[in-house]
Amino acid sequence: MGRRSHFLTPYIVVLHTDKKANKSNKYAVCRACISIIGKDEAYKLRFTNTKKECARHIKNCQNFAQKYSPQQITKLLDDAAKDGVKSKPPQKRCHTESSSESPDDDNDDSILEQNKNNNNLEETSNSDGITLDNYIFRPLTIIQEQKLEQLLLDVTVSCGLAFRWIEDPAVKNATDKVSTKLLDNTKDDLFGVTLAFDGWKNVARQHIFGIVLITSTGEMIIWKAINCGGNRGTANEIIRITQQLFAELNQENIKVNGLVTDSASENASARKQLQLLYRDKLFLPCFAHQINLCVGNIFKESNSLTKVGEQAVEIASFFNRAKVWIGKLREEQAAIYKNKYYTLMVPNDNRWNSQYYCFASLLRSKSALKNLATKIEEQESDDLYDFPEEYLNCISDNNWWKKLKELETLILPYCAALNQLQRHNSQLHDVLHCFGNLVIVLRSFDNNNFKNKLLKKLEKRWSDWEQPLLLLAFLLHPGYRTDKFNPQIETLSFPHLGKWVIYYYCAWFNEDPMVILVELEAYRQKKYPYNDATARQFNNNVLEFWNYVRGYSKELYRVAERIFSIAVTTASLERLFSTMGWLHSKRRNRLAHKKVLGMTQIRASMQQRLKQKKIDDDALKF
Repeated sequence: MGRRSHFLTPYIVVLHTDKKANKSNKYAVCRACISIIGKDEAYKLRFTNTKKECARHIKNCQNFAQKYSPQQITKLLDDAAKDGVKSKPPQKRCHTESSSESPDDDNDDSILEQNKNNNNLEETSNSDGITLDNYIFRPLTIIQEQKLEQLLLDVTVSCGLAFRWIEDPAVKNATDKVSTKLLDNTKDDLFGVTLAFDGWKNVARQHIFGIVLITSTGEMIIWKAINCGGNRGTANEIIRITQQLFAELNQENIKVNGLVTDSASENASARKQLQLLYRDKLFLPCFAHQINLCVGNIFKESNSLTKVGEQAVEIASFFNRAKVWIGKLREEQAAIYKNKYYTLMVPNDNRWNSQYYCFASLLRSKSALKNLATKIEEQESDDLYDFPEEYLNCISDNNWWKKLKELETLILPYCAALNQLQRHNSQLHDVLHCFGNLVIVLRSFDNNNFKNKLLKKLEKRWSDWEQPLLLLAFLLHPGYRTDKFNPQIETLSFPHLGKWVIYYYCAWFNEDPMVILVELEAYRQKKYPYNDATARQFNNNVLEFWNYVRGYSKELYRVAERIFSIAVTTASLERLFSTMGWLHSKRRNRLAHKKVLGMTQIRASMQQRLKQKKIDDDALKF
């Protein structure tokens, strides 16, 4: 690898074909001399290609003085003298700029790599003035600028920096502006927002209370993070915090439709008490968490399935730990599946979807696992030993595989429900839809005893939910109405459900309805604008449909908008904690939680801006 060019290289021409001036350096000719007196005469004035000799020639060259002003020459020589000077002590194998007493002046050109494309004096700069423009050949496009912003933030985070720059007043001001801008988005929501909070323990073992606002469209607005390590997590404490949050949001003129929390006992108790204090708001459990609890009922009601599930997880974990046996398994997979490999998934304890993927990955590799088990039993090779006998018996047992397939089939509908309810835009009618699908799937099972136990657990959970609210979510959905209800159940008719429409209208808006039943009857008869042709034009966007009919309806639309604008899951908080955990890692365990929250808000703001730009760009294409 050749030596790097020195600072004055753009103003000279190195003579590569001539004999070297000395053992290490070649001759050079001044570009100004070539342009004014010609190559032949300039060749006679050649000098050694070192920064010191180049500077001496430029200082005394009359041709260079004709091309550049004295101020430009002085600045160039000063910048050349400063080039390579380091304020810190030199590290090992590094050289500072030599003095006039050093015999090796030619080593100065190996300190910094300069821009070789700058042929004009105005384009030169010292090491203190280096900008990105010196290293790019054309301006960045809009897409490249967006990508650069995201990459800079990702690199800042992934490199494990200490985030000292976040203490800068300008950065703090920017963080405050981002937080204010995020709250402004909630003020612009005509339908209102949903408050959601949950607890999380960070890497510093601090108990952080994360608080977000969920808009009617499902967008998560990161609001606060409170260190509640010194407080007891009782229902009274949760009620106190909730009342304080409601008061702050009221001062900001932000409309709050309700609260969503997980199904912890203290949260459930707090929701019941808060419902009596705030009749105009809804207090709901996280329905994704409710489905998780339903999955837990499967293992509580069947010891055999529980044992099979535990053994499957242990087998998958064993292969992922043992590099020898995972290598043997891959050889079997390549032979059976035509050079295709399937990874054995290891589940997360509190993510039941990952349990399903674990079981499915084992079933996908069933043939390879059984072939490997056969070779181990027959000792076809000398290195097929010390495989755990318990796992070998499971893999060789056809009944074990049958039970595992039954368990996978049983968990699959629960996973489908979880995938639906964990989405950011899931609504109340999705809860009833998922619940109904679970009942239909369970009724199709052959094991009547086990099936009845699971159905009984679902019915108990259904009785704890606010049933009229979920039924109204189906009734006021223009794509469902009463078509999904059992016509033999009289309490699911329009007149009976109309009583609940009146109840919620009075509770939420603190006034008696005047024409709500007239509007409900027009909705039942599918008169304009409640007809199917109008509803289909909104592509299943129920909230936009009811927003459209508000000019025609006076009271019914208010109930519908409140129902379809409420959030039903706290999955957004899990995403928040995931981002905060990514920032507050083991290498940055001294970060204050407020700094982490500020970084999370900045990151969320950038993602939201990039998402909006992508939507706008896609709209321009069509």
